[in-house]
Order: sequence, then structure tokens, then C-alpha cells
Amino acid sequence: MALNGDLLFMADTATIGFPETGLATFVGGGVTSHLVKLVGMMKAKELVYTGRTLDGLAAVDLGLALKSVPLEQLLPEALKLAHLPAAKVLVSTAFAKKLIHKAPLWDLETVLLVEAEAILACMNTEDWHEGVRSFTEKRQPDYKGR
Repeated sequence: MALNGDLLFMADTATIGFPETGLATFVGGGVTSHLVKLVGMMKAKELVYTGRTLDGLAAVDLGLALKSVPLEQLLPEALKLAHLPAAKVLVSTAFAKKLIHKAPLWDLETVLLVEAEAILACMNTEDWHEGVRSFTEKRQPDYKGR
């Protein structure tokens, strides 16, 4: 489940692993796709074939997690990061999430076309105009979600 999230924070003492092959079952939830994209083919094979578990720091080193902190700092650190995209415009963030996930599956021409369509869609929002005004006026934007 953890691999399906956008940004994974782990406590230093937490572990992540894929023990399924040692339990006479198989990984699910998109692990074979997500894991290869995150850590590469060889490391994905190693982790799934062996069932080896990783602590938070090793997961960060391998690219499975964004950050590993002591347990008591986990929620404050996660909330601190969560507030950053929350302050951005919803439509822009939604396009970013969609394209970051799908673009690796497309050729460059398709990526450029879809990005251009996303830019045009953003330009049709009040928030886009507010973003441009606030940038030129050197002030914080006041987005309304429209």
C-alpha cells in the first residue's frame, strides 16, 4: 500500500518489505510496476525475490521513501510537507500528479501535447490570472480555487 502514495515518510525504526514470495503468495497493489519505477529492475527483483526488509533510512537510500525521521517527528514532518502542495492551486497540482504518473508511459510528443493542454486548462482559471498578477506584483497569491 505504501508504494501507492505520493510521498512516503517513514520512521527510522519502521520497516518495509515484500515477504509475499516467502509466504506462498504474490505481491499485489501494483508493486511490480511501482517498485521497478522507484528502484530499478535489479533492486526490485532482489526485494521481491528475497523478501528482505528495509528500515526507514535504507528505504530512503534506495528511493522507496522520501524521508526517514525518528518516530516522534514523523507526523510533524509529514504535516510540514503536506502544507506545501496544499498552498498550491488544486488544478495545477492535479495535472502534476496525473502527468508525473503517466508521462513515463508516453513518448515525448505525447507528453509535450498533454503538458500544453494542461497549461491551457490552467490559463482558463481565475487562479492562473491571480498567480500571474501576484508574481508581477511581487506578493503572495490569494487563490480561490476557481
